[in-house]
Amino acid sequence: MRLSSPPDLWTLLWIVLLFNEMGCLQSIWCKPKSFRDSIIVLEVKTCIDSNPTIIDESSNVVLRYRTPHFRAHAQVLVPPVAGQETWTIGWIQACNHMEFYNTYGNKGILLGCGNADNEETNRKSSWELPDLRDGKIQAISDSDGVNYPWYGNTTETWTVVGPTKKDNKFTVSMNDNFYPSVTWGVPVSDSNVPQLSSIHRDQSFTTWLVAINQATSETFVLQTIRWRMRLHINVDPDKPLGHRAVLDEPTAQEQPQILGKNEPIPPNAMVKPNANNAQGRLHPCHKTGTELALTNAHTHEHPERKGVDLAWYLTVTAVSHWQREFIYQPCNVEHLNTCTCNKTICTNTPVD
Repeated sequence: MRLSSPPDLWTLLWIVLLFNEMGCLQSIWCKPKSFRDSIIVLEVKTCIDSNPTIIDESSNVVLRYRTPHFRAHAQVLVPPVAGQETWTIGWIQACNHMEFYNTYGNKGILLGCGNADNEETNRKSSWELPDLRDGKIQAISDSDGVNYPWYGNTTETWTVVGPTKKDNKFTVSMNDNFYPSVTWGVPVSDSNVPQLSSIHRDQSFTTWLVAINQATSETFVLQTIRWRMRLHINVDPDKPLGHRAVLDEPTAQEQPQILGKNEPIPPNAMVKPNANNAQGRLHPCHKTGTELALTNAHTHEHPERKGVDLAWYLTVTAVSHWQREFIYQPCNVEHLNTCTCNKTICTNTPVD
């Protein structure tokens, strides 16, 4: 090709530089960037509030405590989407580790069963995630239980419906904390005489900023955060209400970590059940070699009566944020391996 004048040289040079800048030197036509390549995380902030855990002794039935909040905030930019695609960007969270023990009594108060050789163990009421505890899964979903796999569906997610002509800039945020109620009296006892002597809790979580294609389920991680919440509360049940519990440690939580390299999301973090529905409360029963379990009632089928000796297991369902309803169900002791109690084992003491 012969150029007629110097300006043509400058024009050609400008075109070459333009296409090179666009990554299109090999082709006169540019291929559009994929959604994965075009989405930009402008900012990620995370923290755990600096205030200590608050203890509430206003009820003569339960002790309540409120931990500081974990918070995560991300600002995201999505350039124009050419295709007819729908993407949801938001937060997914999973629990990786849980230790949660409520200890009752220092006077040999045993939780309905056991012997003197195991008093210390028998006084502990523990919330468990059995599959996580046994190493069968790496993590369990911490979804709200409705909008799987998302942690929530208000400020926690944002949906982009293509095609779009303009940049889409938005913020997704979430927060999490513990706000449970713990009975002053032994959970498996009819008495509400205060026996609670300590609360120990140590849980770890992974939180992902994620984009998911609603049609194809294509999923990719934009950011990964790890965080941990710990507490230890000492209780003197002999003191008057309002003066029993003292926060031992920690008074300030470790701050979350934003990982430099993203971690994949374990399969169980994306599906049912979530941690709240999968956990059960267990009491060791060394006299029988079994465990007395208080579990979420809706996660277990009711065993049938077979006309044989029956043991009983105790299930518990949260009926409101503040109270729990205790439901006793029969369990066929001759068929423990096939009965729904095989994981949440029966006690040998019938309950009226």
